[in-house]
This record gives sequence, structure tokens and C-alpha cells, in this order.
Amino acid sequence: MLLEQIKAVEAERDAQLAAPMVDALAPTAVLLHLKGIGQEFAAVLHAEGLFRHFDNRRQVAVYAGLAPSPWRSGSIDREQGVSKAGNPRLRTTLIQLAWLWLRHQPATNLARWFHERVARNGGLRIPMKPASHSDFIPASIPI
Repeated sequence: MLLEQIKAVEAERDAQLAAPMVDALAPTAVLLHLKGIGQEFAAVLHAEGLFRHFDNRRQVAVYAGLAPSPWRSGSIDREQGVSKAGNPRLRTTLIQLAWLWLRHQPATNLARWFHERVARNGGLRIPMKPASHSDFIPASIPI
């Protein structure tokens, strides 16, 4: 039942993506011509955000929830990361696209800039999974 629904949704998506292919300047057609962007990415990017008009990249970042959220108090000026106050599906897709770009196109200027910036700032901070309760209990003590 679920697989049939997924196939129906994918068939509808494919039909919607095939229609603009007649017009080479349609947004989805342009997206599909970019290396690394397939039907799923193109559909999500267009449906979730690129159907709107944005004047600059900052507006896209705010809409997607990728805008920086600074924190200032007196002489302290810190960056708290992205705001996460925008469209979560668009934000997730853009982040996945960025990681795929870094992974599959490491020799580009953009990827080199990112790696240099990360190295200057002390490397990537990957959140660690908190230890579970059982990790702190020695095996010799019965629970």
C-alpha cells in the first residue's frame, strides 16, 4: 500500500518535471542541467523556495532558515549558528546539497574556501551522541 503511494507521488513529480523541459529556461529545467542535481533535489528546491522571487542570497538564506543568529551582550560578540526559523524542508535540502558538493567536488574554489575557513576556526565541531545510562554502570554490578 505504502509503496504504491510512493510510486504514485514519484510519477506525479516526474510528470511535473517533464512538463517544463519543453521550456529550457524553466527553473526546474535549469536546475536539472546542473551537475549533481537530480529530479528529487530539483523538485524540492523549486516547490519549497525557488518558485518565489528573491532579490539577493541573503533573502534566500533567511527564507530557508540559514541566516546567522548573532548574540551580543556588552563586549561579548558570539555567533550561535543558523537561525532555523525558516522553511525546514528547504533548509535540509540545501544543507544536503552543500555536503554533497564538498564531497564530490573537493577541488572547486568554493570547497577549498570552506575547508580553509573551517581550519582557521578550529575544525568541524560534530555533536557527539550523549552516553547512555548503561555506559556508566560497570558490568559487574547487577541492575
